[in-house]
Amino acid sequence: MTEKKPNICITTHYDAGFRRVGDMAWASIRAYAACHGHIAAMPTIVPSGRHPSWDKILAVRKLFEKGHEFIFWVDADAICIPSGPDIVREIEDGKDIYLFRHSFPGGTMPNFGVFLLRNTAWSRGMLDALWAMEKYRDHIWWENAAFDDLF
Repeated sequence: MTEKKPNICITTHYDAGFRRVGDMAWASIRAYAACHGHIAAMPTIVPSGRHPSWDKILAVRKLFEKGHEFIFWVDADAICIPSGPDIVREIEDGKDIYLFRHSFPGGTMPNFGVFLLRNTAWSRGMLDALWAMEKYRDHIWWENAAFDDLF
């Protein structure tokens, strides 16, 4: 008996000012999703009035509402290699969030630009908590600074 593959939706979001780079990222995301049997979807969202980087929270929440088990977010300044390893390899029971990190002299910092998030009450609450961190609204690292503070 084969195990059921999780429902993973891969997404990004960008505004018109980032279209040239974003379109390249989106093409790579669609190719990666097709290669591995995942869904690629970019939800239409109303801009929040914050820096567009914050809009990922709205996009992920909207895709969770559609019932996807996992959202694999890739910022629009990154690309997926279609033949690269399937993100499903990283999934473990009991884990809701998977992140990349930046290493720098003296430490590491989580990068909220590429993540895999399980659709759970914890994940939705975490996204809400990030959105509520108004003091980072105009920070140079926007929602990533809020994430770093939260955790």
